[in-house]
Amino acid sequence: MSKIEVVDSDTVLFDIRALKGKKVIVSFYASWCPNCITELKEINSIKSEKLSDVTVLAITDESIEKMVNFKNNTHYPFTFVTLTNNFNTFGIFSIPTTYLLNTKGEVVYDNVGYIDWKDESTLEHLKSLMQ
Repeated sequence: MSKIEVVDSDTVLFDIRALKGKKVIVSFYASWCPNCITELKEINSIKSEKLSDVTVLAITDESIEKMVNFKNNTHYPFTFVTLTNNFNTFGIFSIPTTYLLNTKGEVVYDNVGYIDWKDESTLEHLKSLMQ
């Protein structure tokens, strides 16, 4: 994941390695993708109660303006960044695509497609992987 180049709303390069030591959900999304929007909404709805120790990194390949508009419209407590290239450049061919990182910065799970974060058994399994 460290090969991926992303920038924040100020076009500052964001170093994904800075998240080492944290449990991280990396969600590749687009503002026009219904399943992405549903999944991010579900993560947000359980974030404070069930994912309080997890950082959510939401990555799009849309323009910075679209990313900022989406961030401002949703008010989710996530880190929003945009890729310096398109998804395909980084091997993302379908969204939503989700990666989970453990505290060592290792990818412990990846999934292409929608994840039902409100399903308790799914949630508990995914949380256990990030330990």
